Amino acid sequence: MNINNFLENFSKYKGKLGSCDVEKSIEGWINNFKYLNFNNMDILYVLLNNIKFVYDNEIINTFNNYLISENISYNDNIIIEYFGIKKESSYRIINKFKNMKKTENIHEILKKVNDKSVLFFIDDFLVSGGQFISIIKSFFSKNKNRQELNLSENEINIFRKVNKVFFFYKGTKNGLKKANKILKYYKLNKNSKVKIINKFSTDITLFGKISNNKIYDIKNTLFSNYATETEIKNFYNILKNVGIQLLRQNKPHWTKQRINNSFLGYANNGQLIFGEYNVPTCTLTSLWMGGNIIINGKIFKWQPLVFRKEKNLAQTEHI
Repeated sequence: MNINNFLENFSKYKGKLGSCDVEKSIEGWINNFKYLNFNNMDILYVLLNNIKFVYDNEIINTFNNYLISENISYNDNIIIEYFGIKKESSYRIINKFKNMKKTENIHEILKKVNDKSVLFFIDDFLVSGGQFISIIKSFFSKNKNRQELNLSENEINIFRKVNKVFFFYKGTKNGLKKANKILKYYKLNKNSKVKIINKFSTDITLFGKISNNKIYDIKNTLFSNYATETEIKNFYNILKNVGIQLLRQNKPHWTKQRINNSFLGYANNGQLIFGEYNVPTCTLTSLWMGGNIIINGKIFKWQPLVFRKEKNLAQTEHI
């Protein structure tokens, strides 16, 4: 088995790599397992080959297809806006729209909306819903550290009245539930819609269904055709042990329960998703988090495939 397709896609990744270049990042991540005496390379290659890369242009094309499916055409009433601050992925994506004359902030947008306007906020992923909540709260905040998002009383009234669609390329049902809840709390739900094009369940991982932190059906995993049941269980236990230790080191304020719910990524979802510049928190933790772990009484430095850039709008990361 080879990883040529993965290598081709990974070479286009623009985020921070685990090492100095693509090939050494892959080699370093695989060597983690060799150090742990795990030698079934097929499992590792299957995992890498199943990583889904989501490029910004794919998100834009998906949004355009969504407009077509809804019989919506670009006109003066269709306003496309970034969701959050300029350092976030949404701002980058918005700036790649060919029909955008310039990117305006929320204050400039609210000056020109009318009763017929539809305001589309576009972003890549809605996973835990934590970042969504943080951004919505910032619209209503008086915190001067986030003036880019703080709305005046008059702007809030306009914002509540204008038609809004929060568009996400991929997300979870739980994230959608939290988004709708915060919109209702701030009385934004009447004229708002959260649209996730590709929903995925947090109940299904690369190991199939996980129940009580154990593999529910060992014969129905991503690796079932490439490894024995013993090898799959061993691989799962390695990822669990590594994920827990990395989270303890990198998230010392987290509770034991939260760590136990996140060692495979958000909600132990174990997804294999890479954006163009970053990875969402639902992606397998050991792919994007590094640090020192203890194996057989010896300290070992785990090298991730990439380093994830945390989103700190709310001064905390919602994994």
